Amino acid sequence: MAQRTPSLAAAEAFLAATRHESFQAAAEDIGLSPSAFSRRIQSLEAFVGAPLFDRSSGRPRLTPVGEGFRQDVEPALQTIARAIAEMRAREQSRPLRVVTSHTLALSWLMPRLGRLYLETGLKLDLKTGRGGRYLRSGEIDLAIWGDPEHAAEYPHERLDPLDAVPAVASDAGEGERMPGGLAELAAQRLLRARNAANLWPAWLACAGYTGPPLAYAEFDTTHFVYESAASGLGVALAVPLLVDRFVRERRLAACRFRAPAGVRYSLIWPTAAVRRRGEFRIFRNWLLSEMEESQRAFDSWCGVGEPRTASARSAA
Repeated sequence: MAQRTPSLAAAEAFLAATRHESFQAAAEDIGLSPSAFSRRIQSLEAFVGAPLFDRSSGRPRLTPVGEGFRQDVEPALQTIARAIAEMRAREQSRPLRVVTSHTLALSWLMPRLGRLYLETGLKLDLKTGRGGRYLRSGEIDLAIWGDPEHAAEYPHERLDPLDAVPAVASDAGEGERMPGGLAELAAQRLLRARNAANLWPAWLACAGYTGPPLAYAEFDTTHFVYESAASGLGVALAVPLLVDRFVRERRLAACRFRAPAGVRYSLIWPTAAVRRRGEFRIFRNWLLSEMEESQRAFDSWCGVGEPRTASARSAA
């Protein structure tokens, strides 16, 4: 099918030429080499079927055909430019749409949203959930998930792996309810979330546990697990960020043995264009800073092990 309209790139070059003394100055104005600029003008003249500029003098001048073409095309291009600018403004002004787990949202992110707005003016549209449909549908700008199965399919940034430590109600102190080592866990009531059933086994493997199989009391969410542990109902596995509120309120006490949790968070976004948004960069930098501050509080609370940070290690 024959092309019915000229390319916008060629029309942009044409209008730039009408504003400048030479093609070279026009080319510099729109960031093209002189040869690339000339090719666009030539392609436009070939499309129109007539010269648009009189090149017989030092400065290219519009021919009558060129003047008529300018009067026709300039208002249309201005309308397109305004529409694009308005669309970008709408896109930039809408809240940043973020999805994360229920526990991370409830226990860690939501209590900080007021400070985020005061410090940056950034508004967040926060959802809770998990799964590739959020990325495929275009309904979110950023996902914050631990060990997400869909990360490799999309642009993402992996954060440092996290350590974890068993924790009990803070009033347990050094009494009989505070396990003193891995071997004593078999006699404890261990608490875990149904949606994180592998957290304890992975941690025990990293810690070098070789005792008998352990039994667990299960709860719907990690938040319920920590509430139960803080109420004296058993031992929870405390993971940085997720346990942040209980650490700061001193409702849980850390046991004195720590090992990798086998968990790391990833920041995932559906398209490369999302990362170019100013709101994305502001939120990412704020998020990593807050994660590092929470990690320092966790390290201090544990009182053992080398401090870790939540800084990004790699980006895909």
